[in-house]
Amino acid sequence: MLLKCLLFLILLLSSLFTLYLMHINTIQRAKPLPQEVADIYAPGRYQRFLDYKNDYRIITLINIFISLLINGFLLFSPFFQKVEALSRHQELPTLAYTILFVTLLNDLPQFFLQYYATFTIEEKYDKNKQTKAMFLRESLGDFVLSLVLYGLLFGAWYFFKTRIFVQNASLNTLTALRYTFILAIIIFILMAIIMSISYIYLHILYKFTPLEEGPLKEDIKKLMKDCKKPVKTINVYNESKRSTSKNAFLMKLPFHKEFGIADNFLEENSHDELLAVLAHEVGHLKHQKTFFNYLRYCASVLFAGIVFFLLTHLSYITSFVTDVNKAFHLQTENDFLLIMIIMILMRPIIAAINIFNNYVSRSEEYEADDNAVKEGYGQALITTFKQLSSDELIDVNPTSLTEFLTYDHPGMYHRIAHIEQEMKKL
Repeated sequence: MLLKCLLFLILLLSSLFTLYLMHINTIQRAKPLPQEVADIYAPGRYQRFLDYKNDYRIITLINIFISLLINGFLLFSPFFQKVEALSRHQELPTLAYTILFVTLLNDLPQFFLQYYATFTIEEKYDKNKQTKAMFLRESLGDFVLSLVLYGLLFGAWYFFKTRIFVQNASLNTLTALRYTFILAIIIFILMAIIMSISYIYLHILYKFTPLEEGPLKEDIKKLMKDCKKPVKTINVYNESKRSTSKNAFLMKLPFHKEFGIADNFLEENSHDELLAVLAHEVGHLKHQKTFFNYLRYCASVLFAGIVFFLLTHLSYITSFVTDVNKAFHLQTENDFLLIMIIMILMRPIIAAINIFNNYVSRSEEYEADDNAVKEGYGQALITTFKQLSSDELIDVNPTSLTEFLTYDHPGMYHRIAHIEQEMKKL
């Protein structure tokens, strides 16, 4: 019971902190906007933004409550015992049933919340173009994709655990190194498979067509003149079938690079505004590794070191499994439950990692903006950001704490201020 209470306490504190961030953001929105972003919203439009955020605030509160309810049910009910009994105490069926039932338990409330958000809130603010048939099809696709990804991850783990090393005692140094290397290869292969599946699924959801030959395509190619490996694939995707959102992105995979431009963006924005955003994306293409990127590699080495340590001290793993089974009154090892508990216990560490990753990501966004300024599109980029912020009802001045903790892109106020500062240097 102590373990269960500790796990729920971590989840509760995490939810309370989310509520605190929501509260300070609500207070922040009542303040006048800074000069750099004051002209983004007309008074009536800003009130519409506030109403939009308030509508989503209710959804978020419901989501937090449901999430706590589900996790409380999983922790304190005999759910895992029932799954074990249904699986007749066989480990692999127990894992499969747990994945299926927990995915259903999490996805069903999300389905109804997203349905309400899409066809009530988004429609209310003229942002949705998705049909109900499309929504149902994509929701089913997301559910199946979740099961496939879970199956891949836990299937690989089960294979590693039961087929590659089955030991009753800790491994010697050489054997532990070998298994650490094997696990690294498995993770690499899994990542390649998952990225490939994500790429294929994206192209199932959206129709991608090559950007027509013309001045825009030629100018995009000119932006890449200094790139060692310029992107050859420039596509337009049919975002207009789903929403009014405008975007352009650079997809960087180990085996493929591709620019994607939303058809809304292509049709409704000027030539210079398009090039400003593409110059930003080319900035990502030109990105040179920094100290922070190498720190990420160090984290990978640290993870490998932890794996090596555990392989040479298998008694720790055995003791952990025994304690979990005792706490949940189980006879069969449930890998999903074990991973769930580990992820909850590691939430403070994961939060710290996310803060670091968000900081690095924001730094890279500033760097990419600098490239747009260097190419002469600084003012066009500001104009585009302001228009997109107004059209998509974006929070242009979040609290510094919220931005620091949760934003992987700079807030619009800091972003525009940075671009203006860089333009003055030219």
